[in-house]
Amino acid sequence: AVGYSTLALTSLQTYGAIDVSAADLNNDGHLDLAFANHSNGSYLLDSYIYWGNGTRTGFSASRRSGLPTQGAYGQTISDFNRDGYLDLVFANYSDGSQHDIYSYLYWGSSTGFTSTSKLLVPTDRARGVLAADLNRDGWQELLFTQEYDDGSGSYNVPNRLYWNSPAGFNSTNVSAFPSFGSFSVSTAGAATGETNSFGRSIPRNPLAFESATPTWDSAPLAVSFDNLASPDVAWDSFAWDFGDGSVSTEISPTHVYTHSGIYSVTLQGVANGVAQAVTIPNYVVVASAPNVSQGKWASASSTVMNSPQQAVDEKFSTAWASNGTDGSWVQMHLGSAYNVDQLLLGRGRNTSVTSTVDIALIQASLDGKTWSTVYTDTLTGLRDNSVRLITLPTPVHAAYLRVYGQSLNGNQLIVTDFQAFGVINPIALSVTSDTILAPGVYTFTNLSVSNNAVLTLQGDGNTGTGVTIFADNVQIETGGRISGDGQGYVGQGGNGIGPGGGIGATWGGATGGGGGYGGLGGSS
Repeated sequence: AVGYSTLALTSLQTYGAIDVSAADLNNDGHLDLAFANHSNGSYLLDSYIYWGNGTRTGFSASRRSGLPTQGAYGQTISDFNRDGYLDLVFANYSDGSQHDIYSYLYWGSSTGFTSTSKLLVPTDRARGVLAADLNRDGWQELLFTQEYDDGSGSYNVPNRLYWNSPAGFNSTNVSAFPSFGSFSVSTAGAATGETNSFGRSIPRNPLAFESATPTWDSAPLAVSFDNLASPDVAWDSFAWDFGDGSVSTEISPTHVYTHSGIYSVTLQGVANGVAQAVTIPNYVVVASAPNVSQGKWASASSTVMNSPQQAVDEKFSTAWASNGTDGSWVQMHLGSAYNVDQLLLGRGRNTSVTSTVDIALIQASLDGKTWSTVYTDTLTGLRDNSVRLITLPTPVHAAYLRVYGQSLNGNQLIVTDFQAFGVINPIALSVTSDTILAPGVYTFTNLSVSNNAVLTLQGDGNTGTGVTIFADNVQIETGGRISGDGQGYVGQGGNGIGPGGGIGATWGGATGGGGGYGGLGGSS
């Protein structure tokens, strides 16, 4: 063996790369290389993953993937959500105009990394990042070193330690360590008193909890909490604060929330006379009516971060973002017409300009075309991230709801979560003789046409209004039919059964009077 030699060299293109790690990022048994690219004249560039195949010639530009970063100065790799796939974190330094920006945690998966599947982690001119299970609870924490704070104009900026747990990372379960212009970070020593390269002790926080029952629902909501405090600690006592004025000293209590609201939950543990606590903000959401948007489809005007589904997934740890163009929107399709009386909105803003106000409207529609504003939301902070439960003065009858960026000042429209709560009051319609439906919106549990009857949907050609029908089940027996008249309608059905046994397909096809109708059937 001749050891290392310039004759046995593979050159890999990077751009001002400052940090590199080797790990099997795709679970194929071969090491891959992740480079943090800092600048190519611009801080807005991709950092690189070179995929290995176990051979010397495996690393090449043809086997390379890029992930967007902003002046990346460091990176680290770990399975932060314990799903069996390694995740990749980049410590972002600057976007070219400001330094108080987000660093990126890209989630690994069976299909690899994508530019949209990532968590935004607030940092201030991040220089380094470390992954380590600092409290020995089985979950990897994230420690960022930070050099400079744009807001204060000072290098006297603390480093940030994001504590991990089964609930994931959040913006309040964070420890800050005083420092001055920190760069790199490393660990040494035992888990009971980890130290980093800037010489400060990282305190243990061996507390964690999760819920074995749903934490988003209508009142009354019973939530069972599981205490996951480290068994390595001799605990003297525990105290829970459920956020609604109620407390408990049980180890793993069940608490019933009786009033609508958004509640942060705190678990405090005392060991050897020393109290420690962990808080998960916005952990319990209690509404006055059932969630009518759960699992529904979402769409957006544009996407620069994550799928619009991540704006409606009941997780504040994920988010969707558009570009900074006024008129950007994300909307949810409820699939039926509901009487909505409460809305939940989680919205963020990331800017270095304090003199502007970002305005977003919550709008409702029955047809997805004509919109009315039901709430106006404003954000003014540098990096505002607000969550609120909005009770509407009067219920809104809507089949579509959207967040519409009216005035964004060039900032992204960022939505962490958007939910609707309400009720549906459908009826069953059995048509056995000729019947006319006037223009309007109708919601049925079951719609049937039989006995050679004709159901006529009468639109108004003068006003351009039609008939909109939402139905869970539609059955048209032989001899019965639906006829459109005028503008027709747009309908969405569930289990559709048409003449001749057409099951679960598009039901409709008849036309009349210059109108028409159509509907979407469901499963057979």
